[in-house]
Amino acid sequence: FDAEENTQLLRPLEETEAIEQMRSWLRERNWLEEENFFTDEYIHTAMHANKNGKQRTFEYTALKLQQSLKWRRDFCAAGIKREDVSRALAPNHMWWEGEDKFGRPILYARPAEMDLSTYSREEYVKAHVYLIEQGLQRMRAGVSTFVLVVDASHLSTKHFDLARDKQLLHIGTEAYPDRLGELIVGPVNGFIRTSWALLSHMMPKRLADKIAMTKNLSASLADLLPPGVSPPSFLRPSSV
Repeated sequence: FDAEENTQLLRPLEETEAIEQMRSWLRERNWLEEENFFTDEYIHTAMHANKNGKQRTFEYTALKLQQSLKWRRDFCAAGIKREDVSRALAPNHMWWEGEDKFGRPILYARPAEMDLSTYSREEYVKAHVYLIEQGLQRMRAGVSTFVLVVDASHLSTKHFDLARDKQLLHIGTEAYPDRLGELIVGPVNGFIRTSWALLSHMMPKRLADKIAMTKNLSASLADLLPPGVSPPSFLRPSSV
């Protein structure tokens, strides 16, 4: 059997029943896409996450998952194609590459490389949704989160858009909750510190705790990658 089947066999019977109960709750409300969008591992993780120091209730988790599905349906997230967001991604400054030592796919971003001459907040937000959808498809069995690595080199006030960042926070907490496993940002500079001081007050503690600021992005990433795997070329000492 495959890894997902193995995980299912090792999960206690009451856990399996709880997951099926959650699926039934969603199907009864016509969220039929839950079968393909939510894996058992993801539902298990969502149900066992904490809120205000206590494990989430079934009702809270169910409404949170329903909200995610509604947002995704309303936004037509599954229908976004690369050509729809190619301008926002140019010149390929955000991309998926490899996995960390826990098997989580890694999304790399170099926001200072974005083409500001064609910048559109709407397209940029849509590009992030497209990338998250792509990342979910890359996840192997038993994995339900991803890692985001942000190269903050050369970032400055000209790249800052508070309205955009608020939308991205909403996407991370409401549209795709519990999907971000870790966010590493570096090298830290004055602009990053100022931005963090502002944005950190807008996000739940559970999300803030997943964010790590570093002075040496290459070293921090090397600790997260599987043994023998090197960081992307733009982070290697020879290229900085």
